[in-house]
Amino acid sequence: MSITSAAQTSVDTRGRARHPVALRFGLVLAALISTLNAIPAVSDIGLDGSPWDILVIFLAIFCTVIAILTVVLLPFAWNGRRRPAIWIAAMQLVAIVGLLPPFVLVFTDGLPLIAPMSAAITIVLEVLTTCLILHGMRGPVRS
Repeated sequence: MSITSAAQTSVDTRGRARHPVALRFGLVLAALISTLNAIPAVSDIGLDGSPWDILVIFLAIFCTVIAILTVVLLPFAWNGRRRPAIWIAAMQLVAIVGLLPPFVLVFTDGLPLIAPMSAAITIVLEVLTTCLILHGMRGPVRS
């Protein structure tokens, strides 16, 4: 294998990431989104005796666990390790579950329209993050 062909495939002998820029950008975006989702879930806990209190507590725990696991796995996935990167990508897709309540609450509890709009934008960012991570982990292109 010549030097130019090795540079073109940009994959080392251990099968690490083919597109490290996409992978790293996706990982940083995943850590930011997870952390930013956990902050209001934990800081805005307002238990008022309604049936939604269980959901509020679940989302506080759920978002915090996703954020902590993402930040813990980030250094392991940074150089292209497959399992931590795939776990982070999977957690980003699972985190979409925590973004679904605003779509229901806008109709039942009179939540402002900005809540489901921001949740929709976050869902798009979660999917983009997952795509970037998986694209960064993709193996060499065979011709």
